[in-house]
Amino acid sequence: MTDRKNLPATVAQAEAWLEKYAASDLEWVGDLMLFNGKTGRYGAQQKRIEDGTELAWPMFLARAGFVKWVDGTIEGQAWGPLNADLKALRESLGDTDPDKWLEEDWKGRPKDPWGEAVAAPMIRLSDGWVLCFKSSSFGGVKAMHKLAGSCLTQMRAAPDTTVKHMPIIEIGSGSYMSKNKQAGQVFFPILCVGLEARGRRKVQHARRPAQPARSGPEVEYLGGRGRA
Repeated sequence: MTDRKNLPATVAQAEAWLEKYAASDLEWVGDLMLFNGKTGRYGAQQKRIEDGTELAWPMFLARAGFVKWVDGTIEGQAWGPLNADLKALRESLGDTDPDKWLEEDWKGRPKDPWGEAVAAPMIRLSDGWVLCFKSSSFGGVKAMHKLAGSCLTQMRAAPDTTVKHMPIIEIGSGSYMSKNKQAGQVFFPILCVGLEARGRRKVQHARRPAQPARSGPEVEYLGGRGRA
């Protein structure tokens, strides 16, 4: 989707636009937003998306699943809702015998050709651009797990004030030196979350102060912080 002239201009309009796709079989909605683990940058449609960009996250559209990689090429994909039974989904895909896996990880262990993946539609607050953060990397998947956990913590802590609210994500990045010397410095996405009432622009957000590189994906949220 390269023509953005018909995209919604507000979060409320974008939410209504996205809901039409909630029951579809599409692999994603909107333009793919990818994170580069070598540079620590986000991008979509050959355009860089800066750290600090704020996006509304309609959680009900997020998907979890698996992507099969063969020689660096995607050979298969399987998706379900965010609350899907990932263990059962993985078993349904076959390729469950480690002795038959063709590739090895950097430690020489058999590598599962099906890697866990996430696809999370988001809406940029500044202009209503509908994006989809999609990742099958360890850092990307871990960041989404922490993001979901942070949202759950907020909803349990303050159900009366979080009902009918949409999480607001601020994207960032961190890095660490991999124990695999060939990999060197590895970047991972950082997703900070606040909450915004649906259809409103006022952001309630906990800002992340400057800090040194971490050893795993981090999510910051109102009232606390979680790190892998």
